Amino acid sequence: MRRPKILDNIDKEILRLVSKDPEITQTKLANALSLTQPAISLRLKKLKKMNILNGSNIIDPSILDIKMIRIDINTNNTSTIIDKVKRCPMIVNCYETDDNTISMIAIGENMQFLNCMLLKHIDTNGDDIIRRNIIKSIKGLSIANNLEQRSEYPPCGDKPCGECEYYIDNGGECVGCPLTIYYKGNLWNDESNTKLRF
Repeated sequence: MRRPKILDNIDKEILRLVSKDPEITQTKLANALSLTQPAISLRLKKLKKMNILNGSNIIDPSILDIKMIRIDINTNNTSTIIDKVKRCPMIVNCYETDDNTISMIAIGENMQFLNCMLLKHIDTNGDDIIRRNIIKSIKGLSIANNLEQRSEYPPCGDKPCGECEYYIDNGGECVGCPLTIYYKGNLWNDESNTKLRF
C-alpha cells in the first residue's frame, strides 16, 4: 500500500478537517490552523501531488487505512432495509436494483467492526447476503459526518450500544456507532489525530 513519506502534524490536521468537510475553504482551514491562506494552498497542492487528496478534496481511503466492504442483499423487504441504512454513517452509499437487491458500500476502521455491523445491524431474517471486501477505491471517499452532537441512540433506530450485548461482551471488536456517545474507536474521533494513521 502506498504511504506518504513526509507528512507533519499540520498536514494530518488538514486531512482531518477535510475528511469532515471536503468543501471546506482554504480560508477556513487557515483560520482553524492559524496559518495564512497561501500556506494552506501550498500544503493542499503537496497533498494532491502525493495523491492523498484528489481535485475535489476527497481522501484516498487507503491512506486513512479505512476498510471497505460491498454488501448485496436480495430481499423482498427493500424499503425497511433502505430506511435503516440511509441513516447509518458507516454506509457511504446504497443502491436498489430492479431484482429486489440492495447493494451498499460500508466503511469502518477494521474488518471486525464491519463484521459486527453486518451481523448485528444489517443481517436480516433469511435474506441472501453476499459480502465482498473492497481492495481499492478508484475515485476516493468522503467520510464527512456531523460529529458535533453525539447522542445516546444510533440514527438507524437500533437500541443504544450500551444495551447491546455484542458491544459489551465481544472483546472490543465492535467500537460502537460513531454518531453516539458510546463510540470508542479512532476513525471518527475528533479528539485524536489517530484518526489519520500514517
